[in-house]
Amino acid sequence: MFPPKELEKRGLELLNELDALAESGTLEEDTACALEDLNAEFEDAILLLTEMKPDDEDWREELEDALDEFASLGEELRRMAGRSEALAGLSKRLVMLTQMARNNLDA
Repeated sequence: MFPPKELEKRGLELLNELDALAESGTLEEDTACALEDLNAEFEDAILLLTEMKPDDEDWREELEDALDEFASLGEELRRMAGRSEALAGLSKRLVMLTQMARNNLDA
């Protein structure tokens, strides 16, 4: 199975890249503001992983909740992807990370 801590690590890497993009000044102001809001939601989703304990009875449900949040954020990023090539690439990475984690969870 794909370890939740690895998902958290990769999620944080993506969040850092999204934060850097939002602050880079290369996006239109409304896109940068929308991305900052999305990044705050992404940080909350990563927090679900951070607080998850492997010995909790409901760890699987908690992981599925976090993956649902990741998937939702990936869709929002995908809708914004037309505004920036960098956003398109980051969106694709988040969708792939979420799908890989789901596939491993279901295996």
